[in-house]
Amino acid sequence: MSRKDQVFLSTNQLSYHNTTNLLFNDVSLSLNSTEKVGLVGFNGAGKSTLLQLLTKNLEPSSGLVTHPKSLRYYLVEQRFPEHLLSLTPEEALLDILETDERISESWRAEVILENIGIGFTQHDTPCSELSGGQQTRLLLGRAQLSTPNVLLLDEPSNHLDLPTLIWLEAFLADWRGSLILVSHDTRLLDTVTNSTWIIANGGVHQYRLPCTQALVQHEQSDLACQQQYQDQANEIERIEASARQLAVWGKDQHSKSSARKAQSMFKRVDKLKLEQNTLPEPYPWNLSFPGQMLPAKRLLFCNEVVVRAPRQTNILYTIDELLIQPGEKIALIGANGMGKSTLLQLIWKSYRDRDRAITLHDSTVMAYYDQLQNGVNSELDIINALSSFCSTSRVNANNEQLKQALLKAGFPWERLQSKVKTLSGGERARLLFAGISLINSHLLLLDEPTNHLDISGKKALERQLEEFNGTVLLVSHDRSLIEKVCKRFLVISDGKLHSFNDYRQAYSASQMTVEGHLLSNAS
Repeated sequence: MSRKDQVFLSTNQLSYHNTTNLLFNDVSLSLNSTEKVGLVGFNGAGKSTLLQLLTKNLEPSSGLVTHPKSLRYYLVEQRFPEHLLSLTPEEALLDILETDERISESWRAEVILENIGIGFTQHDTPCSELSGGQQTRLLLGRAQLSTPNVLLLDEPSNHLDLPTLIWLEAFLADWRGSLILVSHDTRLLDTVTNSTWIIANGGVHQYRLPCTQALVQHEQSDLACQQQYQDQANEIERIEASARQLAVWGKDQHSKSSARKAQSMFKRVDKLKLEQNTLPEPYPWNLSFPGQMLPAKRLLFCNEVVVRAPRQTNILYTIDELLIQPGEKIALIGANGMGKSTLLQLIWKSYRDRDRAITLHDSTVMAYYDQLQNGVNSELDIINALSSFCSTSRVNANNEQLKQALLKAGFPWERLQSKVKTLSGGERARLLFAGISLINSHLLLLDEPTNHLDISGKKALERQLEEFNGTVLLVSHDRSLIEKVCKRFLVISDGKLHSFNDYRQAYSASQMTVEGHLLSNAS
């Protein structure tokens, strides 16, 4: 760190226990004025908790968090603050300031609103009626107005569409202060951060590297740790075997010296066990998607289809013609509210109800991951909900298959009788993936499958979809997943569905549509 760099946040021997386990132990960190940090870890590792500790909104079990007098931070939390929902966008911006500053700063608020794409037509709209992407933009506008030197963001890209995610990336790349960004989006992290903190094994591991490089280095450290653990285990086993043999020999020969040596060796074994490395935490669940190629020339076909918003009469867009062949892997791209999920629902309805709005091959077996997770009945227990999910795809699984799928998905045995309504969003996602693992499908419909996945889960999903033998129709804002899995890209723009073979052209077409909306809103 150069002499010009200033430390904005630091911790010393920080520890925190929640009600069930130890999240952190003896963590010492510092954030300087030139650092943009990506904070990553498994779901449940304690990323949000660490942000709350760093802002002193949560008391540590032990240790210190230090704030210099010069610190001005702003925290963008996962949920839009409830007290802002009834306010207009301008009121929500100015709410961050002291009362006596609001009149003099109102002109800045208007400029910021225009820059973040919330124009005059929405100035009187309550924040509760803004989209999730607009609410995220508004929170970042509040950060601009409050001029912090440290920006803390807790998964700001959750539920954003791809065009808004690209906007967020540009915003954070241009951010002049320091920041800590909690995210599972490696592309976003690699673009906007220069350091990475990885929460694992009860500690926070610091790397002066962007996310992907840091994860590679951390994995190498884990492999070295595993090898060292095995070497230590082999040494313990060798000494223990010798000690047992010596103890037996000493007893048979009535040799006190042999017995003493054996006792000394057992004590050494106990000491080595205490000093032995802790094994890195394994990923808590396994992902598996069986799939099959439909032996036919066409899997899905439709023409002159009008796509309407659910339970509404207004037309979102029309499909002049759409042909999907077996084995194709396709991404459906567009801004939120343009009808991506609606198309997947229409295809699923055609399959489930044998509705002919969209023509599917008669032999098609389909699985559907619904981002709202409505595919599982909240009132059922986990096993029966999984059985019901499979039956909608015309697949019957026996009780043992259901249990094994749930165990592989990381559900402990004692939770298999729990009600679905007791599950977190991440657990419900794992339940849907467990269902898909039991369906040998020709066509996989995936609606924002990464929303509840951490980085390891996303990588596992990526690998499974690359290896999947069937057809994939994917709605996602995760660019790494889109680019590695898909070879064809459908974009909703100008009231039509357009097809591209290059993701860059698809992104550009999608972004131009959104910028047009922003300009019309601001005018």
